[in-house]
Amino acid sequence: MHELLTNLTTKIWTTRGCRFIAAKRYEKHDRYSAIVISALSVFTIGINLIPLFYTEYNYFNKIGLCTIILSIILLSVSQYIYARDYKVKSLKYHACARELSILLDKGELIKQRGNLREEDIIAISEKYNSILDQYDNHKDIDLNNFYAQNKETFITKVGKCPFCFFIKLYWNKLCEIYFWYLILGLVIPILSVLFIIL
Repeated sequence: MHELLTNLTTKIWTTRGCRFIAAKRYEKHDRYSAIVISALSVFTIGINLIPLFYTEYNYFNKIGLCTIILSIILLSVSQYIYARDYKVKSLKYHACARELSILLDKGELIKQRGNLREEDIIAISEKYNSILDQYDNHKDIDLNNFYAQNKETFITKVGKCPFCFFIKLYWNKLCEIYFWYLILGLVIPILSVLFIIL
């Protein structure tokens, strides 16, 4: 009975950790997307101001075309980000983790109390499943991140080559969070400037 409760509290602890990590990940998405949208907007406006200050250059056609393309990209990205609803997802994952924290505390109190009853374990298990039914599941990247943060506990999950596990984890983080924002925030403006100049 004690082992059953220990397994259940470990599962709750793991899920709670993954939900907190997912909340942080979506918070980063929300922050970076706002920065990139703002930067692209300022850049698009700035390109339109070039003819006011540099009248000797004849870039009007290229600037007009570049502005249209940037506006379409900006509109598309804004709609995509709005549809993803990163802030709301972050708040929901955080709320789920907080509910799981309360449940985990109850499980630990029952464990400390010593007299384990089957009804208590069933009640905690049902509440755990009830909480999970209310929220979306986290992604594998969140679970792997949790394993990395608790590698002493999850030695078998990290594997025989921890270095390979961490390289894979950080590569996935780079692709999941930072890659698209770097393209939108750096590559598109650089390509725009090169298009106008060349």
